[in-house]
Amino acid sequence: MKRTLTILFILFVAVVAGAYFFLTYSGQDAGTQKPTASLTAQELYEQYAQDEQAGNQQFLGNILEVSGTVIDQLEDEEGAQVVVLGQPGEMSGVMCTLSGEAPPADISPGDQITVRGRCTGMLSDVVLNECRIIE
Repeated sequence: MKRTLTILFILFVAVVAGAYFFLTYSGQDAGTQKPTASLTAQELYEQYAQDEQAGNQQFLGNILEVSGTVIDQLEDEEGAQVVVLGQPGEMSGVMCTLSGEAPPADISPGDQITVRGRCTGMLSDVVLNECRIIE
């Protein structure tokens, strides 16, 4: 009986997660949509760091326009380009995974840029996906 309940619970969680994704995924590139909020990388990170649940209620799934200082550039495990915005010298910030476009060659740590993307929550950094560099 306990095993059956566990399996049913796992199936329920999977169905709810799938339904959430299906209902919130618009199929459009987040970088071309109108943002629901515009803020700095520091403001976004601090709001999540103070209260992650409140941050999720306010930003999760929304299109955000975030400005900040590039503190790192890297590639994720799928080969997508990632730009990290934040305060120089800080370990955490906002990870912005670019949607199919390589960052311009002239972007380097220390540059000020603005990206638009979909907020997917916080791990050790706040995560934005489907991003485009706006300026």
